[in-house]
Amino acid sequence: MIGRSRKDTFKYIKDRVWKKINSWSSRSLSQAGRETLIKSVLQAIPSYIMSIFLLPSSLSDEIEKMMNSFWWGHNRIRGKGLNWLSWDKLSIPKRDGGMGFRNLSAFNYAMLGKQAWSIMTNPDKLVTKLFKARYFPNRVFMDSGIGHNPSYVWRSLWSSKFVIRSGHKGSIGSGDNIPVWGQNWLHDSSSLINPWPNNPVITRLKVADLMSPNSKSWSPDLILPLVGRDVANKILNTPLFEAVHADRMIWKLDGNGNYSVRKTLYPLELDLEIKVLIARIRVVSAVWRKRATITSSSSALKAWSVGKVANQEEQATFSTILWSLWKCRNNLIWNQTEESKYHICNRAMNLLVGWRKAQTTRNPPNPQSNSSADTTWRKPAIGRLKCNIDASFSNNKVGIGACIRDDKGSFIAARTEWFSPITEVAVGEALGLLSSIKWVNELGYDNMDFELDAKSVVDNVNRSSPNNTDCGAITSECKRVLVSSFRNSHVKFVRRQANEVAHVLARAATFFASFQVFTDIPTCILSLIINEMK
Repeated sequence: MIGRSRKDTFKYIKDRVWKKINSWSSRSLSQAGRETLIKSVLQAIPSYIMSIFLLPSSLSDEIEKMMNSFWWGHNRIRGKGLNWLSWDKLSIPKRDGGMGFRNLSAFNYAMLGKQAWSIMTNPDKLVTKLFKARYFPNRVFMDSGIGHNPSYVWRSLWSSKFVIRSGHKGSIGSGDNIPVWGQNWLHDSSSLINPWPNNPVITRLKVADLMSPNSKSWSPDLILPLVGRDVANKILNTPLFEAVHADRMIWKLDGNGNYSVRKTLYPLELDLEIKVLIARIRVVSAVWRKRATITSSSSALKAWSVGKVANQEEQATFSTILWSLWKCRNNLIWNQTEESKYHICNRAMNLLVGWRKAQTTRNPPNPQSNSSADTTWRKPAIGRLKCNIDASFSNNKVGIGACIRDDKGSFIAARTEWFSPITEVAVGEALGLLSSIKWVNELGYDNMDFELDAKSVVDNVNRSSPNNTDCGAITSECKRVLVSSFRNSHVKFVRRQANEVAHVLARAATFFASFQVFTDIPTCILSLIINEMK
């Protein structure tokens, strides 16, 4: 039973952590030993409770302070000591300069988010039916309210909705089960706001209601009268895939589309930091409004620089928030589109995470370690054929190029096509593979080696574990066609240098007005074909 004082209710967790720390002599432990005990024992104590209840933030802070003191070698016997870094700094991943300890508040929300995700994606579970009957009988979870006299379990799950809102995306199959409003199903993982909330017919619209009745494509005649032209363009630029048959929710922070606490945790920690910095911005804004009182002091002007009052981490976060706020302002003025604070924070978070990934230093490949066979096209084995495939992305089009050659390197046939709108890279490569497999099947060839330079797509085809993303659905269709129509054909990965013919064809495809099938060598790849035959 959860009483009025939740801190007293969960105080036993803090006591258990305290007893563990006092049972260890940190004086005789190495730094590596203390790290192991914190990660393996102390952080595991509240894990189960955190998956059900939202712990008071003050309690989480106190537990973090105890673990921080233990990390720096202090306990009750030795008395107080100096903690050289805050827990916020220690909880940064090791690759970014921290120790990789858990931010307990972020971990708590990530664990609750996993339960909320289960409610969203498993409507037939008993616990989902119980919560739905009690708290959102006529709505979906994301539109649910806190309700009257809710249990603390429901209040905790409901508080994690912001985690689900920022991390989920609807994968469109038939569109019958995805609401038009309030769910992230657009190409940029954003949602639509209902312009007529008092109209029950419009409120109950599904994504399928915006499609053409006889094909899996958008119907501009249905979309344009419903929303403005700018919003209609966002819908029309959201790709629909024939290979995706069922509607489902995917977790965009995980490559397989499944909810992962580990992969959700770091972006969530960053999201919580953004919220803290937004509170700081309000203080800075008050100072800025009074800037006239300091403009006469040159030293004050120098101190005003952000670099003087924030470290590099805070500068980056502060800058992305300002950019997102500016974009929000422009969307409101020029597109008449309002954005929630969650969308603003999520956009800033995604920009910063993406920028950091781009800046991650990787060891450059050693050119001597790669043999010439890895970077040059090789003829297939005697009696086999080879089909090289690639995708190109430009001009809001995805170009597909495929070329078939025999065991002597002689040209047999080539094909180019394009489709719009543009997609994610892995999805475009997977669609190119599926299209090429069907084309080769129509030509009646077997004993084919399909080669492409998208390793994630090749791994999905050759892997037995499920993948719930759009790319996973397309590669599953590739496997189905391979198994049903081919007896001895395979999908292999090659480097870009060994796939140059398909790459040139894919780039050329975006400039053609229609699909092309070549029985003679196209001029754009003539020299490549001749060189690779040698």
